[in-house]
Amino acid sequence: MTSTSSQAGKTVEPLREVQAYMTGYMSNWMMVSDPKFDAFYPAALAATSIPDVKKVLTAANLYSLQQHYYIALLQPNTLGISAPWLKGYNGQNRSIPGTLVPFLEGFYGARFWIDRA
Repeated sequence: MTSTSSQAGKTVEPLREVQAYMTGYMSNWMMVSDPKFDAFYPAALAATSIPDVKKVLTAANLYSLQQHYYIALLQPNTLGISAPWLKGYNGQNRSIPGTLVPFLEGFYGARFWIDRA
């Protein structure tokens, strides 16, 4: 199965998303302990087809949303400021988050232009 985005905006493998809420799992930093949710992972592993796995994962996602295990308060962590005559710039992050390493700078730079009017 392919990766998917979770409620918190991170990209994870679908079965790992279910593990993140399992009692005692090392990535369960919210310390969720819910026997009903714990049952989703073995059910997904026991499924015999991709559509069956998707049904279990959909049920797990809906259940986790209904339980409100956490509230994602996503806030911007970067600020992009540009002059009004710089066109084509829409706030693209031009570095790898958390580093000073340029990321796709040539790609983005080739799409900016100066409006001389």
